[in-house]
Amino acid sequence: ADQLRDIELYLSAHLATLTIDGGGVSLERIGSSSIQYAQLQGDKLYLTRFGQLAIMLDTTGKLVASSKEKARFRSFGATVS
Repeated sequence: ADQLRDIELYLSAHLATLTIDGGGVSLERIGSSSIQYAQLQGDKLYLTRFGQLAIMLDTTGKLVASSKEKARFRSFGATVS
């Protein structure tokens, strides 16, 4: 239960990090104010350290397997022209 909670926490942090321009802060100074954003490198869950930690904690291997799959989108209902 604790492991699942930790995985959920890291996945949430992963998604939150991706919403920040540049993938999160890599450098922050207070004197004379400065901030630098990290460059995103990798693919899917490997893009952030939080996604990587979630993969490490997942003993089922489902996260790493889902990270290898291509995204699929389906539309249901009326077709828009």
